[in-house]
Amino acid sequence: MEVKRRYLIIIGILLFSVSLGQSQPMWSTYQYNNQRTGSCPYIGPETADTLWTYTAGANIKWSSPVIAEDGTIYFGCQDGYFYAVNPDGTLKWTFMTTGEIQSSPAIGADGTIYIGSDDANIYAIEDSITYGKLRWSHEMLYPEYPPRSPVMVGTDGTVYAVAGRLEALDINGNQKWNYNTGLAGWAQSGSAMSHDGSTIYNQHATASDYYLASLDTSGSINWERDIGGAPFDFSFSTPTVSSIDIIYFPEGFDGPLNAIRPNSTIWWTLGGLGDLRYTSAGIGVGDTIYMAGGYSGNLRAITQSGSVIWTFPITGDVLSSPIIDGNGTIYIGSINDTLYAINPDGSLKWKFNTGADIYSTPAMDTSGSLYLCSGNKLYVIGPGGIGIADNPVSQLIDNFSFSIYPNPFREITNLKFQIPSTKSQISLEIYDVSGRVVKEFNLQSDIYGLQSVKWSGTDQLDRPVPAGIYFVRLVVNPVGESGGSSQTQKVILLR
Repeated sequence: MEVKRRYLIIIGILLFSVSLGQSQPMWSTYQYNNQRTGSCPYIGPETADTLWTYTAGANIKWSSPVIAEDGTIYFGCQDGYFYAVNPDGTLKWTFMTTGEIQSSPAIGADGTIYIGSDDANIYAIEDSITYGKLRWSHEMLYPEYPPRSPVMVGTDGTVYAVAGRLEALDINGNQKWNYNTGLAGWAQSGSAMSHDGSTIYNQHATASDYYLASLDTSGSINWERDIGGAPFDFSFSTPTVSSIDIIYFPEGFDGPLNAIRPNSTIWWTLGGLGDLRYTSAGIGVGDTIYMAGGYSGNLRAITQSGSVIWTFPITGDVLSSPIIDGNGTIYIGSINDTLYAINPDGSLKWKFNTGADIYSTPAMDTSGSLYLCSGNKLYVIGPGGIGIADNPVSQLIDNFSFSIYPNPFREITNLKFQIPSTKSQISLEIYDVSGRVVKEFNLQSDIYGLQSVKWSGTDQLDRPVPAGIYFVRLVVNPVGESGGSSQTQKVILLR
């Protein structure tokens, strides 16, 4: 009943969003954003409760799920089909290719889904509700090397895919330019992008050396940084870009993790992390880096300056990459059939056994439900129920209430919350869909009772922010007590 209710609410969101002419996916790409940080503003599940599972026609290996604005989940499968699954766990449609799908899809600003197949094609697919409509397909330059890397869509709609060469495709599937990565069949490593969308990062190899390359959006080379010797230092990893555009990229076989400045100089390297070929880094609060040891297991939290904070032991190989929720919880899968939820202090929050290897990287929707591919199944773990309120709605979590009205709004909305009699310290922040804080309210310490804060759709410098979907996060910490409570709600700003 709860799943059906959640499905109907999400369909309502879709119809409202169509009227706005907007498309803002919940999880548009591998590791949430083009910087590949894995960091999102959503609050994940407190316990490992399964909402539902969907069984595909074969194993789902490297393909990581993405989630559209209406809650539809997309992923590829080794049976050659691209799957669209409804938010209630029923099949929406499948799209057939003529090769296995190991690539992770990406959703463009207009809702088009892009996916690579072992048949050497990149497909642009429109979700036509009852079927997947082909917009175009593009055969990569080297058909013998399938595009298995995560697809990336730039801020201008350019599609980036790797199969021997990094190819940039326009919105009609025509090649704009290509860059020879020199990696031939080692094409599971994808691209990352700077925050301003002007720079693409990708690996490159010659017969003797291994590089991280920086390109502009016209395909011109900014620099190529030598970071190891070929062929043994190649990596299946994707670069990760921090909030200050530091690029983190590992050296493969027992090589260090490199922190590279935007001008190509090495800031620091950190060795002793194990075999880093397959897993990409994640970045959480305070630019803390999370890096798993690949075939060596273990997850490490690393400071921005390159010091290990803690190590969490993982039994078995780790070929998945981490994602991080708005509370700082880290989620990562392993080849010992287990998804781990790890607290920011390095302690175990919970773990979930799927009974099959986990290669792909999880995704999360705005309600905090977690989506995971393992074996031939898509698992959904966590809470249900998201919505957009036409009238004031209060939700009670851990004995405090929080409401936003009007929602949607054009000029001013009221953020109201009721705190129990215990005096509490309050944090109230507004995030955009990329996970960045756009507004932080300076609230009085030690407050309680009914409180109201007005937001006029401006950022920290009182500049108007664009129309769209935002997330308001309220954290309540009772004075003198350990622990606290948090709640995140969606709000829509119209212009």
